[in-house]
Amino acid sequence: MTYFTGTAGDDSISATDSSDVIDLLGGHDWVMAGNGADDITGGDGNDTILGGNGSDRMWGDDGNDVIVGACGHDTIYGGLGADSIDGGNADDYVEGGDGDDTLFGGNNNDTLLGGLGNDLLDGGNESDTLDGGDGDDTILTGKGADVFTGGAGADVFRMTSWEADTDTVTDFTLGTDKIDVSVLGVDVIEELTISYDAGGATVSVYTGASLYLEGVGYWTLTDADFIFDDRPPSTASEADDTIMGTDAADWIDGFGGRDALDGRDGADTLNGGDGNDKLEGRGGEDHLDGGAQNDRLYGGADGDVLDGGDGNDKLWGGSEDDRLDGGTGKDLLYGGVGSDTLEGGAGQDTLTGDAGADTFVFGADWIEDVITDFEDGIDLIDLASTSAADMSDVTISQVAADTVIDLGSNGAITLLNTNAALIGADDFSF
Repeated sequence: MTYFTGTAGDDSISATDSSDVIDLLGGHDWVMAGNGADDITGGDGNDTILGGNGSDRMWGDDGNDVIVGACGHDTIYGGLGADSIDGGNADDYVEGGDGDDTLFGGNNNDTLLGGLGNDLLDGGNESDTLDGGDGDDTILTGKGADVFTGGAGADVFRMTSWEADTDTVTDFTLGTDKIDVSVLGVDVIEELTISYDAGGATVSVYTGASLYLEGVGYWTLTDADFIFDDRPPSTASEADDTIMGTDAADWIDGFGGRDALDGRDGADTLNGGDGNDKLEGRGGEDHLDGGAQNDRLYGGADGDVLDGGDGNDKLWGGSEDDRLDGGTGKDLLYGGVGSDTLEGGAGQDTLTGDAGADTFVFGADWIEDVITDFEDGIDLIDLASTSAADMSDVTISQVAADTVIDLGSNGAITLLNTNAALIGADDFSF
């Protein structure tokens, strides 16, 4: 076990393959967990914490944090601030804490608790348990038979999946809570099938996707309990937009402004445009383009293509074999599960392949990139677009715990926590 302690400044820490304890203290920090079961505490500041292959415990603590689980059964607490948390693969427990949090379970059977604040909860795939806690929360349906509890406040249960699953709401309050069917294109109550039994009411769309509302009495649901689709054909603008797609193949343009685009299922194309945007592909083979400024792109399930564009971007591939291109700027690329291809582009980039046989691509731009988890004999460094023709154009040296690959006029690549003696011709492609 290794103990890491941060500083009052902005730290960057990569854990070992053991079960490590990391305490970040102050600053806006970046942490990559290793293969062990790590304990990570964010401290003050807006931190980015990336889980590893083990069953990690991660606390965001103060600040508006981004926390992403990976392959293990993770336990994640956001703490104070407006946090964005993705449980990743495996059965995870995610708790937002105080603040207006965004929680995504990912794959497998997850438990999500919003806590205080107006939270957004999405269980993702499989059968999840979601509890909004206090505040006016929004809870999204997904694949699998989920159980929802809104908690105190005026909550919205948003039906977003066409799958013929039945989700259960344990505490629907007439006159306070609402069922949002606008994403599915339902614009009048007559397009719904509503049935009652002794235990409650079932609301269904024509594909069979249903919500069962426990404790709702006979013939009590009216138009006032629903949010219908009254949007014009195009909802995007030059302002700050929030747009959610359908389970079909959507094309969504954010244009200007600080946009939040969610493709849901289907092979979607999401273009953020100008502004600091958040793009989520979810299910399907998606293409996400952040555009200008500092964007966050989440591929989700299936093989996705993510292009950060200009600005200092953060890209998460998710599961399956993804293609990530940071573009210009100081970018953070995280491949996730699968054999991914990562290209930082121009700027000082940090690349993490995660699980799978990953390929790190470098072009003709000046290179000052860091690879956090290169695995000798598994991952590959692609130099075909550089001036290096073969190993004679490459100088490999050990600098403390890291390996530095000097490419001469093209710059250098740093492999964190890597033995230089293990790096040879088989690790490169020219």
